[in-house]
Amino acid sequence: MMAKRWQEWVMLIAGAWFVVAPWVLGFIEELSTAALYNAVIVGVAIAAVSVGELVKPKMWEAVAMLLIGLWAIASPWVLGYAAVGVAMTNAVIVGAIVLALALWDGIAHFDLMKHLGGKGHAH
Repeated sequence: MMAKRWQEWVMLIAGAWFVVAPWVLGFIEELSTAALYNAVIVGVAIAAVSVGELVKPKMWEAVAMLLIGLWAIASPWVLGYAAVGVAMTNAVIVGAIVLALALWDGIAHFDLMKHLGGKGHAH
């Protein structure tokens, strides 16, 4: 399981990191309450969906990770903390990792392109 589903392990670590990053990187004092809650909620969501994918992968989990990754990338601007450089950079990097791995996972394991109307690949 671990060798075939390594993407979920990386996303699980990314989710845990997103939760603790405000304290570890020292930008907690610069975040609004909404931005801090966002870090915790999004990080927990990434970790929880990753665990679900490790237990029994489902297509909706790959799609959920795509959406969570997009939100993580957009959240500094939507929630107004883009000026906090380290927080913005962290959100964009974690979001990009989650987005990229969710795409990879969706294409590799669920033939995501076929579900989205593309050609996909043969198994």
